[in-house]
Amino acid sequence: MHIGGYVLDSRQNCLRSDRGEISLSPLGARFLEFMGREPGAVVPRTAIVDALWRGDWLVGNAALNRLVSEVRRALSDDPRDPKLIQTVPRVGYRLIADSAVDVPEDITDEPSPAPDDCVPAPVATVTVLPPAARSETMTWREMWKMANYTVLALGGSIGFIMTIGILAHR
Repeated sequence: MHIGGYVLDSRQNCLRSDRGEISLSPLGARFLEFMGREPGAVVPRTAIVDALWRGDWLVGNAALNRLVSEVRRALSDDPRDPKLIQTVPRVGYRLIADSAVDVPEDITDEPSPAPDDCVPAPVATVTVLPPAARSETMTWREMWKMANYTVLALGGSIGFIMTIGILAHR
């Protein structure tokens, strides 16, 4: 994938240009690859966190800020005068450099003629399951609430048992 004047190698986690190679973290390479799918479009923070951290806001939100800073630092991209990644306040980020997916030159729109002795390959059926609905997973607030109720229930139970024990020994 080409991003600006760079070629993103997501397998080697690096960007290459005529000036050399820039190493990225695996997450930095995934971030640029994700952003490169829609160059020029504003990508919401929620979509990025969902893609890179599976929607875990407890980790993802702060980590996204650090990740964007890391990528900008590696590319010498000034956030006040961005050449690659633009921050859209309270919304997300925009890849402002041109992006293109590599397509080999020998690929054409016309299918190549099949030889006479060619046997068609069997067709496999692939079932794509939808991602789990948000209502099926607990948010961190719901988990925290449940943990607090559990602590209160345990504390109350222990207090009740101690009271019964004290009254039984009198």
